[in-house]
Amino acid sequence: MKNKLIINPSDQFINKNDDFENIFVDRFIYDQCKLKKSTDKYFSSRLDYSYRIENFNLSNKLFYEILECIKLELNSIFEKNLNQKFFEIVIGAWLRKFIQQFILKYKNIIESKKKFNINYTTIYDTTNFNFFTTETHTIQHATINNLWNTCIYSYILKNCFLDIELNIIKLSEKKFDDTELLSNRKSSDNKKNFKQNIINLWFYLTNLIPNNSNIFLYNMGFEFFNEKKIDLSFGQLPRVYPLNFNFNYSNFDCKLRKNLNFEKFVKLDNQNYDKHFVKIFNLIIRILNKSLPITIVEDFKNLIEYSEKLNFPKNPKAICTSYAFESIEPFKYYVALRKFYNPKIKYFVYQHGGSYITRLDNSYNNECNTCDYFITWGDKTDTTKKNNLKFVNFKLLNKKYFKNKKVDKFLILMRSSGYNAVPYDRYSEGLNQLDLTVKLCKKFSSDLVKKTVIRAHYASKNRIEDQLKDLDRFKIDYSEQNYFDAINSAKLILFNHDSTGILEMFALNKPTLCLWEKGYQHQNKFVVQDYELLKNSKIFFDDQEKLYQHLLDIWNDPLKWWNNDNVQNNLKKFVNLYTQLPDKNFNLKFKRIIENRL
Repeated sequence: MKNKLIINPSDQFINKNDDFENIFVDRFIYDQCKLKKSTDKYFSSRLDYSYRIENFNLSNKLFYEILECIKLELNSIFEKNLNQKFFEIVIGAWLRKFIQQFILKYKNIIESKKKFNINYTTIYDTTNFNFFTTETHTIQHATINNLWNTCIYSYILKNCFLDIELNIIKLSEKKFDDTELLSNRKSSDNKKNFKQNIINLWFYLTNLIPNNSNIFLYNMGFEFFNEKKIDLSFGQLPRVYPLNFNFNYSNFDCKLRKNLNFEKFVKLDNQNYDKHFVKIFNLIIRILNKSLPITIVEDFKNLIEYSEKLNFPKNPKAICTSYAFESIEPFKYYVALRKFYNPKIKYFVYQHGGSYITRLDNSYNNECNTCDYFITWGDKTDTTKKNNLKFVNFKLLNKKYFKNKKVDKFLILMRSSGYNAVPYDRYSEGLNQLDLTVKLCKKFSSDLVKKTVIRAHYASKNRIEDQLKDLDRFKIDYSEQNYFDAINSAKLILFNHDSTGILEMFALNKPTLCLWEKGYQHQNKFVVQDYELLKNSKIFFDDQEKLYQHLLDIWNDPLKWWNNDNVQNNLKKFVNLYTQLPDKNFNLKFKRIIENRL
């Protein structure tokens, strides 16, 4: 029997007759198909550590080659002489994800054909489709959009000449519409309260004064008044900066885009390159002119002018952020320009969530590679980087973490369904974690079920209902309850993924369990021994049966287990490495970290 490769879950792509077996190119597409035949299959790409790091390393190599092409071409078109670091700061996060999509999808196609001997497929005609996003960060949303994904798959299949018969169908849409997903856009929302009115007044008054601040703190995630105290400690006027900008993006300009000639960078295949490098490089280069975000083409000059007019410091010695490095376009342009004009300016990024040191993915994050210094939450640093600075978890300055309530509740926190914006099958990884959790919960007695709350991400409500259908006995909270109320009222907490929340609970010394699949496949090799501390303390499990037996042993009195010397000693070591509590001298110590690097 012949096999048909399926790249979209809709009827027009699927063979309903028995003359072909449907082979879905990934599980994400397979799960969305409502009418499956019993013979339908899907390709499962590898999730092991070797596959991940192979793809990340290939992505990194492609990234700097393609970034150089972007620099040369945009400098030529816009008559600039900006350096590679400028473009890395402004567009790097988008480009890394775009490249990673091609690596994952290209390999899915190649491996599917090899495993299932694919004969036939239906694809879109992407001749007139434009792969761009408006902002750089909305590519994440594109990775879970069927239109955009199908067009990437279609383009690869059309141009790789894989001896697969192609049924090409017309496409009416010409782009992925991210209008409702933009961070910086014109808004009619003018809701104000007394506090906001005071802040707006202060913003207005300070804007009348030239901004000569030496240290620029922007979107740090610190408590508002505490951040202003830090400003004062630096001897500068405390200012309020907007986090949202009313920027009116331009439309896609076909005429302007035709001036971009990336074809001249196409490479000839030879033995000096990785076997996939040239093919993926050329696939990307040939559609780069219609793939680059609006922010870097149509609004390139506009955002340069816009960022120069902002009342940000004109010549700071340091720029610091925890959150603004990816989605706030005017800020990125500001940082990139300041660093271009004065390379001596120090750019600090403060860790804002878990997994930055532990997870393999994060070593390749754009912000970790563009900043001069990356401030961590503990003594563990990323051994692949030379820019890490050891510090503490600033999020634990929030007093809301410390309001405990005595409730006999078992709280299970689930991973977000998230995006598929990495060069491995993030969707299947999430389902594997979900399956482990479901298998665990199905063992619960009626009494334990009544005391259990499963907290899922609000965005997952319509995406994981099929997987949770066996848990209809449980209360499922799609993040309706306040997060702090949820964690502070739990007697015992379980995380089904390696998350920021784990680090928070460990630092707060709250009884916590962890469960995810075997193999440490998502983690950097240099952290594995630290997670063995958690395993030896029966905090972390990769076997739901063993976790369940442990849960039965400790449920009546979790603190008896949690407070024993072995658990506390191992926990103390782990907390010191990854999530240290800030003390009363946080502001002074933070100030010293910045000043000592100027």
